[in-house]
Amino acid sequence: MNTQNPIISVSVIDYIGQVDDGVALLLNVMIFDNAYEMSYWFNKEGTVRLVPEQKFLDKLNITSIYDYEGFKDLIYIIHSNIPNVEKILDEFIK
Repeated sequence: MNTQNPIISVSVIDYIGQVDDGVALLLNVMIFDNAYEMSYWFNKEGTVRLVPEQKFLDKLNITSIYDYEGFKDLIYIIHSNIPNVEKILDEFIK
């Protein structure tokens, strides 16, 4: 996989809802012509968790997404492509 300048698009498949003090979403992440499903959790404090499907980890040749050298960039791209993050948090976190 060319990780220099990948073309990435992010779509929300489902709003899982509140999990602990944050919100979980099911995402479709397109990187070039490959689609991957990922669970994405975030809270108001800026903590995030990402759980990609195994084929994404296999493509990167890693066992944990947190070992990926581009993890922070991936999180930035994902988070900035989610519409109305604050509204989502306000809706689910009461």
